[in-house]
Amino acid sequence: MSKYEKLQGFNVVVTGGSKGLGKALVDLFASRGATVITCSRNMTDRTDKEGRVLRIDCDLSSQAGAREFAYLALDMTDGIDILVNNASDPGAPGLRDFSETPVEDALMAITVNYLSPIELIRILLPAMSARGEAIVVNVTSDVVSNLEIGWGAYAASKAALEVFSSIISKECHESGVHSILFDPGDMDTDLHRLFLPDDKGLPAPDISATKLLEQLNRKWTDICGSRIEATEND
Repeated sequence: MSKYEKLQGFNVVVTGGSKGLGKALVDLFASRGATVITCSRNMTDRTDKEGRVLRIDCDLSSQAGAREFAYLALDMTDGIDILVNNASDPGAPGLRDFSETPVEDALMAITVNYLSPIELIRILLPAMSARGEAIVVNVTSDVVSNLEIGWGAYAASKAALEVFSSIISKECHESGVHSILFDPGDMDTDLHRLFLPDDKGLPAPDISATKLLEQLNRKWTDICGSRIEATEND
C-alpha cells in the first residue's frame, strides 16, 4: 500500500474548494484522513463535523487575497504536504474572440489562474520544504494544447501556469518540493457550462479527483515535472 493512500497527518491546501473539482478533491482528501484547508469566494460552511476541512472565505482575484489565504493556511497548520492550485476564472462568460475580450476579463483570468498560484507557492514553499517531501499540483486544461477560437484569455493564463509549473519542478526538486500539472479533462462543472452550455453527459468531477489521487499514490520523485491527464490510461 502506498504511504499516500491513507493521508492521516497530511495537511492539504486546495483552492476553489466550494464546488466542481475543488469540492470533489476536498471531500476525497478528507475521507482519506487529511486535514484540508480550502478557500472560495462566498464560502458558507466553515468546517465539517469532524474538523478535517477548514474553509476560508477568500477571493483569489487579487494577489492580496492570495497572500491572505496563504498566511491563514500557515497559521492553521504545522506544514503543508500538498498544494492544489485548482481555482480558475474563465476570463469571459462564454466563448469570445480574444480581440473582443475586455482587458479586465483577461486580467482576471491571469490573476486567478496564474499570478495567485505563484503567490501561494512563494509563501507556502518554506512550509512545504520543511516537511521533507511535498508536492504542488497545478490544475491546467487541454485548451493549452488544443487551441480553439474563443478560449483565448483562459488558454493564455493556463499556458503561463504550465511554464511556471515546469520551472518550479526543476528549481525546487532538490529541496523535496515537487510540482506536477494535472489536466482533469471535460467535467460537469459550472466553468465548463460557461463556455459550452449545451454539452451533456459529461463525467462528474469526482472521477477526475480520484484519478489525481491515484497519481499521488505514486512516488512523487517519479512524477515530478509531469503533465498528467485524467483521461490517460494507466
